[in-house]
Amino acid sequence: MNRWLAIRIDFISNVVVFGTAMMVSMLLPVNAGLAGLAITAAINLTDNLSWFVRMVGDFILCSQLQPSQRHNHL
Repeated sequence: MNRWLAIRIDFISNVVVFGTAMMVSMLLPVNAGLAGLAITAAINLTDNLSWFVRMVGDFILCSQLQPSQRHNHL
């Protein structure tokens, strides 16, 4: 995955987690357990997004390689 894409995904992930934290702490006052669950879900969602983008990038790269190059790449 390109470094510029990784930086942008990390930035978006941080904004999502920060927004979730602000929302559960200020707008929707809930107990600590639900707040922790919401923040953990946001972190997991952004980690899964990063993993998915990385796998799609690897799939595209492998599909563009010749069969002899695929063995060396993996």
